[in-house]
Amino acid sequence: PAAAAPVAPAAVVGGLIQDDAWENCDVDWVIKREVHENLDNSNADLPDGMRFEVERHGGGLPTQHYMLDVKAPSIHGGDRAGHGKAVGSLVKLHLAHGHPLHLHFTLWDLAHENQLTFEHFNIGFYDLDESKHNGHHEFVIAEPSMVARFGSGLEVEVLDSGKMKFKATNFGLGEDDPVSNTGLTSAQEAKSVRLIYNNVDTFTVSVGWTNPNHGIPREVAFSLHDPLHCSEPIAAPSQIEGSVDEADQA
Repeated sequence: PAAAAPVAPAAVVGGLIQDDAWENCDVDWVIKREVHENLDNSNADLPDGMRFEVERHGGGLPTQHYMLDVKAPSIHGGDRAGHGKAVGSLVKLHLAHGHPLHLHFTLWDLAHENQLTFEHFNIGFYDLDESKHNGHHEFVIAEPSMVARFGSGLEVEVLDSGKMKFKATNFGLGEDDPVSNTGLTSAQEAKSVRLIYNNVDTFTVSVGWTNPNHGIPREVAFSLHDPLHCSEPIAAPSQIEGSVDEADQA
């Protein structure tokens, strides 16, 4: 499978890298429904991982639906999807110990017969916190095609592998967790990062925290729909009953 090209260090102005990343911002993706959730492979009757029906719309392209698979082959004991379901537009990940949880993303046709290439696919990660007294810092490590933007509460490091590490520098607890990626407070926006993937067959994002095995379990969330830059797609999505992102499109 094709791999994402490493992202070279770039000048950062107001937490924005590569301002031209939004040349195709009228293409938006939303999670329409959760097909199954078995990220920790605890249910022998379900395929491992999470599967979502997702919709791509806008950009002058026909509205189309796909299947998105998210798997964690080396998941640690206690790690799982938070609450076992998508909440609002956010899919929560429960991290029990802080060791990196490596999430593998693949895109399929609606029948889940043919794997497809990611094009203009964007995904955001939210609620990256620092613990009290600087005990540990939650992070996301990825190798995106482009970095759309990241919050002022994240420290960015380009690793020797070419991957980028986004590490939390702002304190946070469960009480300040977002329940949707619309209407974020400035503090919540500061703890988020949005990545874009082009012309790749699969990509991996790792989430965890520094100094693992210390502190209480934490949660990080991800979402596809981007209300900040893609709130007015050219082709408006058709709503279906039970849509995960339905409230965000109102």
